[in-house]
Amino acid sequence: MKKIALLIIVIAFISCKKDSDPEIQSPAYEINTEQAVNVTNNSAWISGSISNIENAEISNYGHVWSVNQNPTTESGNKTEFYSTNSDTTFTSKLSDLKKKTTYYIRPYITDNTGTYYGDQISFTTNDQFFKFIVSSDYMSYTYDLDRTWIIIYSENGDLVDYLEIFNGETYEINWPVNPTSDKYNIQILKEKENGFPDVDYNIDCYLGVYPNNWYIGQEPHIKPEPIGTNTVSIDGFDDDYYYYATRNTFDYGYYSNIQNQMVYNQKINPDKIMITYQHWFEEEPPYYIWLDNVGINESYSFNLSDLTEMTDYIEVDFQGLDIGIIYIESEDDLSTDYWEWYEVYLNINENYDIRKKAYYPGNLFNGYFSYLTAYSNNTRERMIKRRGSVPDQFVSLPSNINIIDNSIYNLEVEITNETEVIELNWEKYENFNSDSALVYRYTIHGYKEDINTYELQELPSEITVLLENEYDYSRLEYRNTIFRKYDNVDSFDEYINFIFVFLDNYPGDNMFIYSKEIREEGKSMDIEVDFREDIQRIRNNPYLY
Repeated sequence: MKKIALLIIVIAFISCKKDSDPEIQSPAYEINTEQAVNVTNNSAWISGSISNIENAEISNYGHVWSVNQNPTTESGNKTEFYSTNSDTTFTSKLSDLKKKTTYYIRPYITDNTGTYYGDQISFTTNDQFFKFIVSSDYMSYTYDLDRTWIIIYSENGDLVDYLEIFNGETYEINWPVNPTSDKYNIQILKEKENGFPDVDYNIDCYLGVYPNNWYIGQEPHIKPEPIGTNTVSIDGFDDDYYYYATRNTFDYGYYSNIQNQMVYNQKINPDKIMITYQHWFEEEPPYYIWLDNVGINESYSFNLSDLTEMTDYIEVDFQGLDIGIIYIESEDDLSTDYWEWYEVYLNINENYDIRKKAYYPGNLFNGYFSYLTAYSNNTRERMIKRRGSVPDQFVSLPSNINIIDNSIYNLEVEITNETEVIELNWEKYENFNSDSALVYRYTIHGYKEDINTYELQELPSEITVLLENEYDYSRLEYRNTIFRKYDNVDSFDEYINFIFVFLDNYPGDNMFIYSKEIREEGKSMDIEVDFREDIQRIRNNPYLY
């Protein structure tokens, strides 16, 4: 995946200033910071770095900010990162800010002699209401939709504004003259009238959000035209029992079992190719071969003995759950132009084993994207780790839900959770005949306190008269609830951004994503279908969760 670089003006060397006694000589730390980016009405991101630490024991560090100049850890808000004895970089999210307000920020570090600050910078938050930036592919390329509307309600249910959106357009909504709430509820209505089923309606309702920038959809990955073809002839690979994971920079290789050959469209020069070979569902170590510096139209020939056995592994504990999936990809930026990933390993536990091995090729890559899934009866749990080592423990997310009344009109739930965001899903599929069907879907996204006070907000009549069919809430049937927790992601705005936005400076390093889906009692997971769909979705875009 291409990693889009954001040009940032870096403030050069910044001297250290100590919190208290000016007679004490400050350590020779170099504290650097950058201009604030992704500034909205109520949030901003800012990065910093510390160097010349030279094994000093830094107990904590981060940023402090305030509406007053020269904020300190005692007088301002702060982010806090803990314990380092080597040079480091860090990124802080400044949240709960006021619109059209100037803030002053300083980086700081604390060691056993005191707290020291870098020079101050400032920025001013925006004064806009909502801004929706629609990618050029949202309607046709990504979702194959016919029409999409965005509807804004106040937190107490008053209609604020609505608009139909189109590909490649940007929409700015003016701040209401007399705002009736600080937070708002957003509905996105998507209508699909072509293909099968004939009509498909989806409503996603986001509760309790602050005015902000919304990026709707994402640009498709732009791949260069092929400049050549690489072929890999293979011998001794058992295609009846073994699974292939093959990839060059942009594509999985096409395997022809008639010619015993893998074919890659080469789009950069030089390219890279990785092939892995393993047995389904068994503990046998997989084999791999890594081809670097692959020239234009080069061909290769291998047999199984040319591949290297993976000897490094983590033994993942699935805590006795019914079935588990381990999927690993590389996390390496192998060129300066494109973000690249290579499938490394897949293991599916269908034998109710508590522990399952996850192999990886040693230090071939600097980090890994790890995707672990576990099923048990009517529950599915996922755990994603971006960057770093493969986790050896599946962490079960402590969440539960008791649906007292699952009618969308009289929603009443009891939720026990340690999650950040909850989704409740309703769906109704109506199959009229072999050629016609109608699907209704309604999903609520929000915090527990917002969901507990939720009241259904009807679509504006100006929109319903334009729909192919009446959107009938009474037809909806409760389907499932999903709980999500994002380590290093700490607000609902960021959850929205994760669905719709890929921020240029998104701090994804060492990030854990947990989710737990609980279907209606008595409705078990269709494991055979679900895990294959999961894997295919990861292969198509491992970063869109």
